[in-house]
Amino acid sequence: MTPTGGGTENTGWHTFHCGANTGDSTHSIIGGEGGHAMLNLLADQSDNDDDRYRITSRANTGNFTIDSESTGSWVSGVIYDGSASNVTISTPTNAETTATAIIKTTADANPAYTNLQFHSGAGALSQIQGRQQSTEASGGLAFYTRADDAGSLTERMVIRDSGLIGMGESSPDVQLHLKKNTAGTVNELLRLENAGGSEGVGMEMSFNEAGTSYGKVTTKYESGWKMQLGGGNDLDTLTLFNGNVGILTTSPQTPLEVQGHFRIDPDSGSAMIDMYTGGTRRHEIIADTSGNLEIRPQGSGTNRTKWDSSGNVTIASGGDTNIYISDAVIDMYSPVAMNNNRLGIGKGSASAPSISFQTDANDSADYDTGMYSKDSNVIGFATNGTERLAISDSVNIESDASGWASIITSTNASPYVTKWVTNAHPNNETNMFLQCDGDGDDNKFKIWSNGELWQETGGATINSDRKLKDNIVDASSKLDDINKLKVRNFNYKKTPDIKRIGFIAQEVEEIFPSLVKEHPHTTEIKDDEGNVVKPSEWSKNIQQVAFIPMLIKSVQELSSKLDTANDKITALENA
Repeated sequence: MTPTGGGTENTGWHTFHCGANTGDSTHSIIGGEGGHAMLNLLADQSDNDDDRYRITSRANTGNFTIDSESTGSWVSGVIYDGSASNVTISTPTNAETTATAIIKTTADANPAYTNLQFHSGAGALSQIQGRQQSTEASGGLAFYTRADDAGSLTERMVIRDSGLIGMGESSPDVQLHLKKNTAGTVNELLRLENAGGSEGVGMEMSFNEAGTSYGKVTTKYESGWKMQLGGGNDLDTLTLFNGNVGILTTSPQTPLEVQGHFRIDPDSGSAMIDMYTGGTRRHEIIADTSGNLEIRPQGSGTNRTKWDSSGNVTIASGGDTNIYISDAVIDMYSPVAMNNNRLGIGKGSASAPSISFQTDANDSADYDTGMYSKDSNVIGFATNGTERLAISDSVNIESDASGWASIITSTNASPYVTKWVTNAHPNNETNMFLQCDGDGDDNKFKIWSNGELWQETGGATINSDRKLKDNIVDASSKLDDINKLKVRNFNYKKTPDIKRIGFIAQEVEEIFPSLVKEHPHTTEIKDDEGNVVKPSEWSKNIQQVAFIPMLIKSVQELSSKLDTANDKITALENA
């Protein structure tokens, strides 16, 4: 290589002095055919393996490298890839683990800045700026971008020397400060987005201190998107689901659902809940500082219902008290006032019952159906202004002062459909348990207190229509079985002086078991908790009406035998 432009040759090394005392000069280094053009830089003229550097323009690839020689090997520290417009900074040896590019200013000014800018043909597109801050040894970063068609770069994010991060905020005073300076609109500052949603999949934001979780915000899909907030690992504290808010419940079904207790505790004054419909205030509930609870309509300030601190209740209308209830008295100022733990209501009449029921949806309908006090210790029931039933203090049921009422029941409670009970048990044929009369005093049917039954005419009938029956055949002989029955005289233990005739159920059961049934003859008694304190007593009963067709069958058999005997006697007499 021959030096040109004033260069000198010394001991095989070529030294170029560029840009002499006056003006600049240009020197070209051209490689051979297919080779590289190189410029070696030595710290001194000794030919050793250290402190040697070279700048190389590599043929065919368009790469430009700055290399260093270490222990006999050349290593590329900076590579400019001309084909891809990339610059690579690498370590000189594999043992080195850190590659550093340094942009430095030696200015003593505070603040001082160093910039790394990214350009295109349109100029600067973005910038990373190093900032010297409170002291010469402290520094931060700022990141700039250029908006579309903007003429200059705009600061977007800063990292201060203390590690505080601001996005849209140049002086953050918290760990992360997000700010968007767009007035008059709702700004979305942060978005967390999962790749996709499926049952049980979501995202979680955790708040930890020293490795311990003190709170979490979780969003996940569980038959709909759900957001939950909780302390520690408990995510049931607050839940937003399908537009509803739940406290201590994960599936709120109303706009606000609270499991457990909630507290309203103002700093001063009364605690208040306002209730609105259609944007209009309808009612307010107030707990005042004296321990009173009030309900007021339409925010009028007038008490309608009040529970005072002593437990007394006042129900008012327009300021006038209608009902006052305390621990010892219930007063109704319309129509009457009573006390001693009793509620008193006026006497009323059949045409205007004291307790009446509206019989028509029309508010103007007459309230002439209900209950009233007919006489002393007699309650009357009326419909359409007419008395229908009266109950006196002797527990008689009356349609008027001297008549009897009809009772219709549809109950099917076991073991009876309708049950008649008397407090007295005379057990005779003088006091009646049940009586049915026709016009006037014409008796038709009676059941005496001892269980005897009487009817004016006829008797009990049994449904016996052919159309209701199947498998109709002649009955077998009953005479022999009838002859086995033992007809007994006896008396019931409750009526020792009355002699009776009949059968013993156990003896009949041996011959005709299907005619003997067991039924309770006393009622089961239970206490207030429903426990049986005295069970029912059961006894055997005979279906005696079934003996009628069997006796008829036996008479027919005897009649046939008598006819046969008479025929034989007649034959003997004629012989």
